[in-house]
Amino acid sequence: MEEGVPHLDKPAIAITNFGITSGFLPGAKAFWDQKECHLVPFHAIGESTMAMGVLAEKGFFSGMLDLTLHDVLDHVARGSCGRLDERRVSSYLSQDVPAVMAPGGLDFIAYVLDDGRLPRAFANRKIYRHDYRVGVSATVKEVIKVAKWLGPIVEKARPEHALLLLPLGGWSGPGVRGGGFYDEELIGAFREQIMKYWDPAHVIEVDLPLEDPRFARLASEYLFDLMQKKWKT
Repeated sequence: MEEGVPHLDKPAIAITNFGITSGFLPGAKAFWDQKECHLVPFHAIGESTMAMGVLAEKGFFSGMLDLTLHDVLDHVARGSCGRLDERRVSSYLSQDVPAVMAPGGLDFIAYVLDDGRLPRAFANRKIYRHDYRVGVSATVKEVIKVAKWLGPIVEKARPEHALLLLPLGGWSGPGVRGGGFYDEELIGAFREQIMKYWDPAHVIEVDLPLEDPRFARLASEYLFDLMQKKWKT
């Protein structure tokens, strides 16, 4: 580990979350507490996840639970939380730090209403009111752009110890299956596009919503096995 990086008494595991993807946190915390690891959360906005990337580059983390890629959507769709570049994920994929990723929050673009109105580009979309920000429902075209942004980074890094979990039950609290914001077409489009870049053996469909603590536990189990080199393709 490089100088200037905080020293912890236990291994550190990074985890990303956003307001609408925080339901999985208790499941993840319970798992890593049992493994005597520190779970270090990062809000999935560009400024925070880029800081996570800097720490990853310096060898601070033993594993990555990057379960909320919402900020990447904001980056490609001009939302409010997308100030980032490819180091946001290449920082750990290029070093093959054990990682489990998931498309948390890719169903909503975050936007701050400066004058109470949305840009014309977001007209006629479903809106989820969170706080002073709103969630604008993403389109198939936009999640395909996310996959195209991520794909070349994965192809270049060719990580052996990274998995992508695809929760079929929804990617956020508002977007859970059975609710008014669930979009099966969105999920299918992202899956089809990302599979053009990622080894199919490293992409796993999970019939749970991302917000379910059971999903976080499953993701944590996969990550722990990757860290122990127990997982096989």
